[in-house]
Amino acid sequence: MVEKWQPELEEFKETRENYLLYESSNLDEEQRESPLSNSNTIVWTIIGGTILAGLGVLCYIKQRKE
Repeated sequence: MVEKWQPELEEFKETRENYLLYESSNLDEEQRESPLSNSNTIVWTIIGGTILAGLGVLCYIKQRKE
């Protein structure tokens, strides 16, 4: 299935280049496609998840008090 979509994916990538606000970074193709290759992404994902979990707990506690 992935191989079947490659031509359309390449066409999309070429078309979208005309509409990007910023130039693509100097990262190679593999690094751009894998958000987990960037350690900052991992850190912010963990921080965001922790905040959301904390908010969920607070909402649960508030609901139980009512």
